[in-house]
Amino acid sequence: MKSLPLIALLLTLPAVAAAKDTPTKQRPPAGMAEAAMMAHDKPKSESWTYKKQGLSLAPYSKIIIDKTVIYNGPDAQFGKISAADQAQFGEYITAEIEIEVQKKFPVVQTAGPGTLRLRVTLLGVEATAGGVATVTHVLPMGLALNALKSVAGKSGTMTGSLLFAVEVWDSQTNELLYAAVRRKSPGAMDIPATVSTGDTVKEVAKDLGRDIADRLDKAQHPAS
Repeated sequence: MKSLPLIALLLTLPAVAAAKDTPTKQRPPAGMAEAAMMAHDKPKSESWTYKKQGLSLAPYSKIIIDKTVIYNGPDAQFGKISAADQAQFGEYITAEIEIEVQKKFPVVQTAGPGTLRLRVTLLGVEATAGGVATVTHVLPMGLALNALKSVAGKSGTMTGSLLFAVEVWDSQTNELLYAAVRRKSPGAMDIPATVSTGDTVKEVAKDLGRDIADRLDKAQHPAS
């Protein structure tokens, strides 16, 4: 009988998450210079994209990774997360992305021909309920719920998320090649990411770094 309150909590969580609304479901971040260039990928989503027509990354063999910028626009979504924590999360993001990208693609410091420049802007962070989120991943009821979410491609119970923008330029000409706004959470079965909001940030940054590395690698080595 003692487990009933926890079970009741778990069963109500999807409805709470579904009810949440954010400004970026209606428009791209107001403080971004590229906002007017972005198209909404799907109504009521937080996915916005600009891509240069005919873009090919094949001519680029190196990349500069700028320090992550902390967004301070009127529609920033950090809730009660302190400025100090925001800055720390920005450092995590830069470090994790650089670690993952350089496994497959040269990371350099100097602009020049054939060199991309990438910048991530942290637009918001939804906090992880540290400890509670971990418990919901390991107890039988929570484990089953998160397994179902994993199959559906959703985030885990009480696990936070990052809202961020990625911008890519030609480092020599400063031409904008790509810009996107995305919200991303760790996988529903990613238990290490549930320990704290900082761990959530690191895991999302790792995933983002791997995705960037894979895209750059595929551009250099297209399938025959």
